[in-house]
Amino acid sequence: MALFKPLALRLLTDHPRCQRCNIRQSQDPHHLIPRSVAPQLVLEPGNLIALCRPCHDWVKSNPREAYRTGFLFRSTEWNAVLKKPIRHD
Repeated sequence: MALFKPLALRLLTDHPRCQRCNIRQSQDPHHLIPRSVAPQLVLEPGNLIALCRPCHDWVKSNPREAYRTGFLFRSTEWNAVLKKPIRHD
């Protein structure tokens, strides 16, 4: 995880506002394909977005809706994640 911290800091610097609500300050790097599902994508920048804590908690608490709205992806969809445009402020 030592390699993850610089990547996370850069993500949060590049995206100071949450990429879901676009209102609050981003605080949490979020893996579109969860680390538990695809550990090989933990350091893949295309698998990360910056979320505020309330939005990150929402994604965790509402996985079905998060999959439907594009804030979570299944491991079989990894090509789509890496090629899809990241939400910008």
